[in-house]
Amino acid sequence: MIRASARVLPRCLPALLALAPITAQAQAAPATWRLAEQWRVDGTEQGGVGFAQVRDAIVTADGALWVLDFKEQAIRRYDARGRFVGTSGRPGAGPGELRNANGMLRHGDGSVWVNDPSNGRLTVFGADGAFVRQHVLPSFGYGYRWDAWFDGARNEVVDGSTRKVGDDYRPVWRRVGTDGTDRGVLPVPPCADLELRLAGVPFWKAESPNGSGAGGAYPFATGGGFAFDGKGGVWCADATSTRAALLHIATRDTVSMTSIALPRIPVAAAERADEIARVRTRVSRYARHDFDPARIPATKPPIASISVDEDGRLWVRHSDRHGTPRTTYDVHDARGAHLGRVTVPARVSAMLPPRARGDRLWLGVLDDDDVLEFTHFTITR
Repeated sequence: MIRASARVLPRCLPALLALAPITAQAQAAPATWRLAEQWRVDGTEQGGVGFAQVRDAIVTADGALWVLDFKEQAIRRYDARGRFVGTSGRPGAGPGELRNANGMLRHGDGSVWVNDPSNGRLTVFGADGAFVRQHVLPSFGYGYRWDAWFDGARNEVVDGSTRKVGDDYRPVWRRVGTDGTDRGVLPVPPCADLELRLAGVPFWKAESPNGSGAGGAYPFATGGGFAFDGKGGVWCADATSTRAALLHIATRDTVSMTSIALPRIPVAAAERADEIARVRTRVSRYARHDFDPARIPATKPPIASISVDEDGRLWVRHSDRHGTPRTTYDVHDARGAHLGRVTVPARVSAMLPPRARGDRLWLGVLDDDDVLEFTHFTITR
């Protein structure tokens, strides 16, 4: 079974976030952070054909970039200067081998933990890329990218999992100790609950008498996200939010909100037509469908995604403007105060969060042919 990621605001927050457009009229112009490219890699450095299906990328303590390729089931490693230094992992079931690995995180001790769901374990590599150990843990399923974070206060890895409660399976956040022991679960915040998220999202479906079918969310109907701060809180935003809210996980109280409200961007006629054509091509393979172009929203979600970097700063990605080959982020401190706005002169992959530390930034960017490259920038404030 595939476990999907879910991101939605608790019911108490939309009313608070509805006030954001009023605040936006009076807010000062945000400070601008400028970027300078230092190097880039595209996976062909060792004579290969480039990255195939990248599911995750992280940066180690010494500034090395690790890239997990799902198709290859291997991790390519680059040093702090962008030089290829080797590969960790390979397909298989032996020690240090991977099957359907779909995500990584850097532990507080400097090691790198890799989710290895089809082998039913978490595999640990040292900062030098060598296999260290593995922790055998039951895995219910896996999504596109591993939902996991390191809780520095408890010295634990926390990842999304599923537990059977009565006759139903419920999402939980599993706590894993450094020794690989299961330390119980955390309550799932409302913004990470799949059922709550899907309740407010319009979906279309298509089917044929033979039982085949397809379905999906309407274009521009999903956005926002959730991001754990590693200190007992989670940042939340949904598709209508103009600001993100920080919730205390245990109490679910709203602790803070981001100080910058993002505008709602109209869906351009050309991109709306492209999405209608794309969905109609899909539903044309089936006998009947309920896709109604009138249900496509007139505006995009103000917040496309959110993530927390290694310094505890929140990166809020704007929805892209049609025909504009750039990506914009607002960066906030741990309490939501605005620090700076970053505009990347390229399209950044929507599937890979920015990795940042201090004045250094690593991004997965797409060229005009949608070929993925990783670019390392320095930030000037």
